[in-house]
Amino acid sequence: MDSTNKTKEQIDKERRELIPDKLMSGGFDRENVIILEKPSPVSPQFGGGTVEVLEYSPQRAVFKTDSNSPKLLFVGDPYYFGWRATVDGEDREILRANYAYRAVPLIQGVHTVRFYYDNKLFYAGSFLSLIMLGILKLPTLRRSRRRD
Repeated sequence: MDSTNKTKEQIDKERRELIPDKLMSGGFDRENVIILEKPSPVSPQFGGGTVEVLEYSPQRAVFKTDSNSPKLLFVGDPYYFGWRATVDGEDREILRANYAYRAVPLIQGVHTVRFYYDNKLFYAGSFLSLIMLGILKLPTLRRSRRRD
């Protein structure tokens, strides 16, 4: 609880509900401002930097970045459960940016940022489906062996 007697979950929910209004307001500067669902662990700065796309596919994207100050790498792909990110091989949290997109905080320097889709529920469901398919096929295999 904070001084308003609200839990962290209540405050986070209220913050999320305000984001669409802020994004749709007439004075919002979409080219220079990113609204994050929760605070970034780095304090991103204005200024130059470069991003090079090394690889891009539906389930994987790799970028090379270079900057002289902390930045947010904003990716205009949808924020979705199951996406993971690494920076220079180390796992990093993906921040929800502008309500529907992804961002990764970066300290100054040259970095390789990799996004990859790794939905464990999808893999578990696929595994269970294969097991069920095998169980359903088992009676058919037994009948065909009896005829031989």
